[in-house]
Amino acid sequence: MFYGSSMRTGLILLSVLTLLMIAGAIPVKDGSQTAIFQTPVFILAAAALAVSLVVCSAKNLHWRKLPFLLCHLGLVLILAGALARLVWGENYEATIPVARSHRALNLRMPDGTARPLGFGLSVTDFKVEFYDSIERKVPKHYEASLEFALPDDTMEQAILAVNQPVFQGGWWFHLQSYDAHAERYVIVAIKRDPGLRVTLTGIWMVMVGTAGLCFRKQRGHDAV
Repeated sequence: MFYGSSMRTGLILLSVLTLLMIAGAIPVKDGSQTAIFQTPVFILAAAALAVSLVVCSAKNLHWRKLPFLLCHLGLVLILAGALARLVWGENYEATIPVARSHRALNLRMPDGTARPLGFGLSVTDFKVEFYDSIERKVPKHYEASLEFALPDDTMEQAILAVNQPVFQGGWWFHLQSYDAHAERYVIVAIKRDPGLRVTLTGIWMVMVGTAGLCFRKQRGHDAV
């Protein structure tokens, strides 16, 4: 009886979250639809669903129900990772000159304050390849050469390209765009996502648990 009640509660909460996520995915002119993910209603619904999943898992602790537990606890980790990103995550955009002599040490905040990166960052080189086009130049691939000056006085190099982010010192670097006229600077998205590993772990748990549930059902069908 308790299991059925817990399942109904979880389904209701999941339905509420789904409706809120759909609302947050509907585009509006100023892009403010994503603000719904930071509202108390969304956060409370996600937290309540996580608690419901934990309680449901605690009532079904048995090695034979391992796929079931993996699915439920994996969802809890996904929600926890999303909450960590919401609370402690950081997301900035920086325009960095292509010059070895320019070393960025801080991120400039909208209020004028500085956010230390914890290391120095330079864009030492930039390359772009174009499609063969007579009418206009269409970029096919572009990449920036990064150089990190670490606190221990060592240097590290990395290649940053579209869909090829670079991780350094807790920050993720994503190449967004570049100066299409003179290639004098690049635009880089700089993000800190403390919940990423937790979320990825949860996704793998759900995948393995789902596969286990399908295999178990298939075995039961074959036995019949």
